[in-house]
Amino acid sequence: YIAETTYRYVGAGAGDLDITPPRRSIIPMAVCVGLGLLAVVGLSVLGVALASSGATSTTSIQQAAGLGASESTGSCLVWGDPHFETFDHSFPSVFGEGEQWLVK
Repeated sequence: YIAETTYRYVGAGAGDLDITPPRRSIIPMAVCVGLGLLAVVGLSVLGVALASSGATSTTSIQQAAGLGASESTGSCLVWGDPHFETFDHSFPSVFGEGEQWLVK
């Protein structure tokens, strides 16, 4: 082995290597599609959650109208946040900000 400090011409095509274009990866496209689907699913779940956050009642229409409702007394308990026991002994879940009315 002799170290040379200058370059010298060795001829055209001195080697068996070819220039090949780089392979394209599908990973960036798959990531974009995955994030897009995740955003669509997340917005759908959020939309359903916001649309169904209306007022709910544990009292049936017949009970509210006095049809078949008993005249017994009952109690309603409220403790902590969001713990309720209604007059008909159900336990509705109330999460988030807002006003809750307990009416008999």
